[in-house]
Amino acid sequence: MRVLLELLLSYSLYMTAQLPLTSAATTAKLALLEAIAAAPKPGGLPNASEEIEQCITQLEVHNPVPAPTGEAELLTGNWRTLYTTNKELMNLGRAIPGFKTDGIYQCIWAEKQLLCNVGKIDGLPYLGGFVAVRATFDVLSHVRVKVNFSQAMIGSQAIANFALDSFLSLMEYQPDQIPAIKIKFSEQREQKGWLDISYLDRDLRIGRGNQGNVFVLERVQSPAS
Repeated sequence: MRVLLELLLSYSLYMTAQLPLTSAATTAKLALLEAIAAAPKPGGLPNASEEIEQCITQLEVHNPVPAPTGEAELLTGNWRTLYTTNKELMNLGRAIPGFKTDGIYQCIWAEKQLLCNVGKIDGLPYLGGFVAVRATFDVLSHVRVKVNFSQAMIGSQAIANFALDSFLSLMEYQPDQIPAIKIKFSEQREQKGWLDISYLDRDLRIGRGNQGNVFVLERVQSPAS
């Protein structure tokens, strides 16, 4: 755990240098990362934590990008969830005994106003799988986007046999080619919501949704296969 924390903090300091932060922002950011790293993670993600929530609030005050929805380059890429209060995501790897979440990722293609959420589930050999949701988004303000969920997928790792990079490429260009159970959302079902981006730098993003949930994500160069 100590080695992992040191690597995470070292990478964060390197990326912070690419978008300079004040000393107060750097201190608040490292405090948040340390709190998340130290928290127990049943099922793969930390439980809701007052300490982490306080660290999030303290970091949001120092957001270096006041209009994040206009920063396509910063938003575009692969992001891994470090912390959330969204119960559906928290329980993704806890619903079935013997299973756990092996990463919840979000890939954003900002120029296309397209995103994909992917949860990898690990279990017994050949019984792992994935849950994915494809969505578009519309910019409502300098911090807010409206998310329109269009399709959900549930699949088996053994059948799909995907590496996450190639899976995300299919989700961007050829979602119908993915071997999975697909559920399309009709407009009548109103599978929509909005998200405020309350903090953004080169490697960390914080968002707050319309249902009161908070999300903390770190940029990853390539999601684990």
